[in-house]
Amino acid sequence: MPILQLLIITLVLTISLYAKDSGNCDSNVVTITKTQEFIGTITPDKLSTRLVFNIVDRDYIQTSNELSSLSNVLKKYEKICKNSGYSINKALEWDSIKRKNIFVGYRGVLNIQCTYNNANQIEAIYNEPTVKKLIKRNQSVSVSNKGTRWIVSKSAIEKKKEALENKAIIYSGDFAKRLSRLLKKRCFIKSINLSTLRMRPMPILLQKMVLSKGMASNIIKSAEPSKQDTILNYKANYIFKCK
Repeated sequence: MPILQLLIITLVLTISLYAKDSGNCDSNVVTITKTQEFIGTITPDKLSTRLVFNIVDRDYIQTSNELSSLSNVLKKYEKICKNSGYSINKALEWDSIKRKNIFVGYRGVLNIQCTYNNANQIEAIYNEPTVKKLIKRNQSVSVSNKGTRWIVSKSAIEKKKEALENKAIIYSGDFAKRLSRLLKKRCFIKSINLSTLRMRPMPILLQKMVLSKGMASNIIKSAEPSKQDTILNYKANYIFKCK
């Protein structure tokens, strides 16, 4: 049985045309496959920061109480921060004279991961009376910012995907019209298969900072990282029929 195959190559286009004639098959029907890539950019819309609270105290119960109190205060920020809990371990320091580790107390560590819209939201944590009081009372208390970066939220990704899907669907109709004019046939879309190829986020990390007694909390605001767009590649596989 005769098979007609036509290959057209452009920048990002590969089309295979073929006709089959056997039994119940219509030899005038041409099937065309096409792969098209759509690229979109997403501007980061959320800031992400990991805060680590460190407390060192000679008394285990005091350390535990302070961490528990701090954890309760941070509950008011649960809409933007996820508290992963805290831990308490023995704090040891190396004594170069005795050449051994010396027990200096208990170290309590509390971690929270925050996702927020602007620096004012995270700055409010540093301005919490409990946090300020804790730092003022205990010189061994510190709050460390382990890196701030801009990220793309799930809602922003879904919104961009929807826009690219609509673009892919509109493209299929326009391409079917082009095929109709080229082949002098009535062409229509048979199927579309959409898939995400890759995302390429390019975050810029903020230099680590440690805030303790006497340091201004507006360091957070002034040191916001720069935004860089995320590239989203969307792939569409089409099958067209022309007859």
